[in-house]
Amino acid sequence: MSAHLAAIRSERPEERRQRRTESRYRAMLLEAIRTPKVFSHTLSGRELNYYQAAILWHFQQNWHFDCLRMLRLWLRSRDTVVVCAAAETIGASEQVSLIPVIKRLLQHKHPRVVARTLFGVRLSAHHASKTFRLRLLPLVLPFCDGRRFFKSRRNVWDSWDVASHASEAVRMLCPERAWQIFATRKILTPTNPAAVCVLWDMHESADEFPRATQKPIKPELLWPLFDCAASGKFPELRKGESERLMGLVLVHAAKTDPSRVRLEARAVLQRKSYASNELADRAREALRAVKGVPEVSALMERFHKSPRRFSGPAADVLRCCEFASEIVNDGFELYWHNLGDHWVAVRRGLRILRLDKVLKTLMNGATIVFAGKPNDRATLSAIRSLLKVDAEQKSRDLDRIDRTLQRQVTSVFRAVERYIDCNASVFTKQ
Repeated sequence: MSAHLAAIRSERPEERRQRRTESRYRAMLLEAIRTPKVFSHTLSGRELNYYQAAILWHFQQNWHFDCLRMLRLWLRSRDTVVVCAAAETIGASEQVSLIPVIKRLLQHKHPRVVARTLFGVRLSAHHASKTFRLRLLPLVLPFCDGRRFFKSRRNVWDSWDVASHASEAVRMLCPERAWQIFATRKILTPTNPAAVCVLWDMHESADEFPRATQKPIKPELLWPLFDCAASGKFPELRKGESERLMGLVLVHAAKTDPSRVRLEARAVLQRKSYASNELADRAREALRAVKGVPEVSALMERFHKSPRRFSGPAADVLRCCEFASEIVNDGFELYWHNLGDHWVAVRRGLRILRLDKVLKTLMNGATIVFAGKPNDRATLSAIRSLLKVDAEQKSRDLDRIDRTLQRQVTSVFRAVERYIDCNASVFTKQ
């Protein structure tokens, strides 16, 4: 008991408020269970989240009957949001006894309910029992191989949510076999619209698959997808999704069929119009893979782990990429709070990249931070102290600079990629 009291006393105020709110909703949940009634469809998103957390907590206490009684009331609601909350909670319950209920929810006619059920399954798969995972896998696979694909005309994104959550759920349910399941003719076939979501998950979440299972995908599986997407023979795919599929095929085929990748990627880059820039970006990524040029994301990961491995122009250019990422994620003012002591390296990197406009904007911001003359040797603590002086005025001025930088960061990312392409040996040696 003394340890419990000590833990409560050591809580931060926001943690204490969160714990008290969850406790209040648990009490409200018990009261609702004692006096059963159909839940009102006016529940807010925040209330639903707290009720979901309360129900999952009750599942952990093995109070299954009462929780199921409440969830059945949710499933009868006229509001799809409440039904989706119940479906997600049941999917995340980790209860083998609820697998028949999950099966019925996965057969629901509304794609949003199915998507939230799959999302809950994905959340629970990390620490669910082996029996739970093995019994759920055959129920989820039909959404990956195209047997269950929703052709929703009212909201086409619901269909993609289902396929995307399904591929992520398969990866979580059996991480040791997911790559082999995905890289088969049954899933990577031109008749399967969900193939684009599967390839996307294999590319974007490659670090979450075991390295030993990541064998290159055979070109004879990839190029039929590329040809169908390029010719518009995928009726379920709009132009943007078709281009995404083409780009993913180029990236995955870079190691196994570099000659055709080189040919197709150059043809893509010669096109004058795209639904978005994603296809061109993927084509450049595929060409870099063919040439053996390291990816910017991989370099940044190495750079963050051990910055001292990089020196000279390579370190300065990567500091520019770090600067641009910080601007996109947190803004210019927070950049000075978090990484302000590296601004001199960013200045050198922008000169190497010949980005004069971005350099001028950075110097204007440095003049505001240092209240006149920029200090090249200022430490991070000193910069934070300077930001507290006349804080409101500086914040307004830095916000104005931030709006300018938000329009310029794209040019920074592209310049970094071009520099790495032209100087790949500088980065591979480090």
